[in-house]
Amino acid sequence: MDERVVISIQKLHSSNVKLVYEFAGVGAAALFWLHSVPGSSNTIVEARDVYSRAALRHAMSELPSQLNAESVLNEDGASAPSVCSFLACHALLRCEFLIQREPDSSGGIASGVACLGAIATTNRIRRGSDKACICVAVREPSSTCFSVRILQIEFNRENSRSREVQENLVSKAVVCLIEKLVGSIEPHSEYDLGFDAADRLTERWTRVSASCF
Repeated sequence: MDERVVISIQKLHSSNVKLVYEFAGVGAAALFWLHSVPGSSNTIVEARDVYSRAALRHAMSELPSQLNAESVLNEDGASAPSVCSFLACHALLRCEFLIQREPDSSGGIASGVACLGAIATTNRIRRGSDKACICVAVREPSSTCFSVRILQIEFNRENSRSREVQENLVSKAVVCLIEKLVGSIEPHSEYDLGFDAADRLTERWTRVSASCF
């Protein structure tokens, strides 16, 4: 694990941030790293790997009506920001629900993190580029909206990298995005995530109405 990632996770674990993490296809290393640094019980409320089609379909069963649940089951939809942002908001609501029911809970800043993707594989030929989407959601103060930070990643097809390398790159981005979004953590200076210069990373904010859920 990169030393800078360890520092980020240490800051996270020493804060009052709580998170629920939902992922599929990529992002498992981020959960392993979060647990590898002492203090994860202070941060991680719940994590869920919705990897199989049945599990992902079930996770999508409460999608807002304007989204197509089946889109997540094809390769393009697997990293669709609309689906990923929904999962992050769903994780946020789950985090709030569980925090309220924790005995002797001191509360904290609830957040929802989602990571979906289709990365390098050896058992079939993928149409299009390897890609991933990461979303981190928090509730806006005194508002009925969620703030969602979205990072879309599309790997350069000309620079073939193993699944392990891509997994580590995306997981490092997961940790970075959590640190960047949650206001209780001191902002860090940008550090090199290790992506190729030709990899396409697009980062943006969006707002989601809580009434959708």
